[in-house]
Amino acid sequence: DFSPTGLWEHSVGAAVGAGLLARYTRHEDREEVFVAGLLHDVGKLVLFHFLTKEFLAVLETSRREDIPIRTAEQRLLGFTHDQVGRLLAERWKLPVRLSEAIGCHHRPDLAQVGKREAALVHVAEALTRALGLGSGGDDAVPMLEPDCWRRLGLQTTILEPLMIELEEQYADAR
Repeated sequence: DFSPTGLWEHSVGAAVGAGLLARYTRHEDREEVFVAGLLHDVGKLVLFHFLTKEFLAVLETSRREDIPIRTAEQRLLGFTHDQVGRLLAERWKLPVRLSEAIGCHHRPDLAQVGKREAALVHVAEALTRALGLGSGGDDAVPMLEPDCWRRLGLQTTILEPLMIELEEQYADAR
């Protein structure tokens, strides 16, 4: 049931969300964070294209056992889509903050240089999934890393207007 179109729509939502969060937090490079959001799950596309059978088994395991795709990837493949995405970003010689945002979007605390960018993408992905924008391969809304919201200096009062704006901008970007 994996849909590259659904993944693209999810990626557009994460990009829009990351850009909005960058604006809310007065991040200096909103375009870079937008691109990080757009590319954050590129590793899934690589896996789907080059390891189709194995990746479909990952998705099936994720659904059947109700576990995150990343957990199923680690178990069945020995590596994860975010690691693949980071390697690809490094191969493309993207800036370190961008490759770390892609590679650490599930664990922003592991980023060395791009902690803030990874945190922005991490939160944006969670919001995108909560709104059901596209599909990352499953419908699970990931748990936010506890430190991300605080690290970004976000107030809970922005959540509702942020999500409304995210839906509106997503519709335009799509």
